Amino acid sequence: MPGTRINRTQVAKYMEHRKQCEQEGAAAKVGISVRSARRIERAGGLPSQQETRQWRTRVDPLSAWWASDIAPLLASTPELNAVTLLEELQRRYPIEVSPALLRTLQRRLRQWRAAHGPSARCILRRRIHLGDSA
Repeated sequence: MPGTRINRTQVAKYMEHRKQCEQEGAAAKVGISVRSARRIERAGGLPSQQETRQWRTRVDPLSAWWASDIAPLLASTPELNAVTLLEELQRRYPIEVSPALLRTLQRRLRQWRAAHGPSARCILRRRIHLGDSA
């Protein structure tokens, strides 16, 4: 049916029927279109069941300045935010650094803080049970 999403059960049943009959017949038995059947076969399942890629599709725009400029600043003052770091990079390299790098810098900063930043504060809550003398 147009407009309805294909679920995992339909994909599993399609794969079972596909072993026994042609693509058109298996798609008809499950109730999906032939085009969706082709898409399932080409992709190897639903998009949610596929592995995410682990490689970069573009060159890292911050690689020229990360080790030499950004990492030492973060090591000395880890509470710096991305806007401050971007302003500092623009002050040092006014032609090379564009404001479009802000979101990339925010993502890299979040990754750096998760790996090297200060640990999160732990708050221990005290549980009080009724009837206990405290």
